[in-house]
Amino acid sequence: MLTQPWKCTWLVALATAVGWSSAPAQKRAGVTVRVELAVPRYRDRFPDRKAVEAKAASLFSDYLTRNVGFLRFAADDSTRPYRLAFVLDRFDRGSTSGFAEVGFWVRLERPDESPMESYWLQFRSADQSLVRVGGEEEFLNEIKAKLAHRDADSLRTGVLRWIPISETGLPNLEPLGFVLPFRLLDLCMKRQSTVQLIAEFGGTVVREVPFAALVVGNFTPGQPTRDAAPYVGSGFAQISPKPQPDELTPSIARHAVKVKKIYVTSYVHDPTACANRAPLAVGGGTR
Repeated sequence: MLTQPWKCTWLVALATAVGWSSAPAQKRAGVTVRVELAVPRYRDRFPDRKAVEAKAASLFSDYLTRNVGFLRFAADDSTRPYRLAFVLDRFDRGSTSGFAEVGFWVRLERPDESPMESYWLQFRSADQSLVRVGGEEEFLNEIKAKLAHRDADSLRTGVLRWIPISETGLPNLEPLGFVLPFRLLDLCMKRQSTVQLIAEFGGTVVREVPFAALVVGNFTPGQPTRDAAPYVGSGFAQISPKPQPDELTPSIARHAVKVKKIYVTSYVHDPTACANRAPLAVGGGTR
């Protein structure tokens, strides 16, 4: 618990200057999830392919909601700025063999950025490639079974780490670090997670500088003020050791630092916190 004394006048001035007092009211970044059946024998199997893809997207969205607490997910919601597609395709897309492994590729589309893609989940091995696809319920149950035995860490440390969880934060002098605008419980995050912050330094020339920080606990100011109150209980990420040369400390003292983006680079998941976050999706519905 952080109990170092704060100077009331400094905190009020800082919050007023950069408008951070309302930051904790924001929501986690939203990601839309969709599924695409690219393999012809799967595309052609279902007369209403779009409906099957939508139900499969609900399964992936529910899986992510329970396993990646630092983001919000919704199936087929085109209003969200970040788009995550699970594409059922060949492992070797250039292969023309009928005996090819089939699995889900994951592709992330971000505003003003190039898409990112990687192969994530095997669905049928090469020696299973000609096994019948089955009906809709059988197909969805097979996806659920695969997800039940697949750890999400490669997603959390892969494409999802490139989605910022926030575009603001509160700098802190002692100890040196930043207060996140979320409680750790809300992020299903444990201590020892790491984040990367992109901080903007004011002055004659505005610069954006990255900083790595370790999540060490919850934020509790020694002398709570009106502006600090919204941050009480939020996660705190400490920078240690200090960067050399240390431009951060004097810049915070001059009220010349503003957080632009925060990314989760190493995530220690709290499964208990996420366990009851959303109802389990079953074939596009819930139970």
